[in-house]
Amino acid sequence: MRELRFGDICITDLSRSLNTPKTGIVPLIYLSSETGEDSVQTYRFCKVGKKPDGLSIRPFVVIDHNPHLRNGSAAYPTQTVLVTDTSAILSVPGSIEDADIRKEILTIFETAKREEKHAIIMALCPRCRKDFFLDPHTMMKRLDPYSLVEHQCDFCQVRNGHTYVIYKRKLYGGNGK
Repeated sequence: MRELRFGDICITDLSRSLNTPKTGIVPLIYLSSETGEDSVQTYRFCKVGKKPDGLSIRPFVVIDHNPHLRNGSAAYPTQTVLVTDTSAILSVPGSIEDADIRKEILTIFETAKREEKHAIIMALCPRCRKDFFLDPHTMMKRLDPYSLVEHQCDFCQVRNGHTYVIYKRKLYGGNGK
């Protein structure tokens, strides 16, 4: 396998990924790689899917006129897939050549990465999620909005719920810090 570069389109087997319950062979866009403390190389990809109809809360980048993707495809830089096994990367048919699209993907990815450094990731049941949702000092979103997997709530440790990213909300005005 050749050395991956930012923007490469990789046909990947999701059954060998680390953080997605979905399986299948799908195109992903290569973002970055990191070497962990245990000397394991981890590759980070963003999901590619159909452009959503209407308004979408999550940011995406429309990719048209790429011979390796369907027209009307969209890259979702905030939805990442981690792969450690290079055999999961089946082929690299091409890359995103448009500089504007590459810049837009990188901007969204870097912003999400910066926000997640100062965030807490927790599994929350609906009851505990309500407490965080009603707190004016926090903002939250689902880690993977398409996941159906529920985990034991990290707050009450009784009920099950989805995984959320909880951010400190920026308060503006006289008493905001």
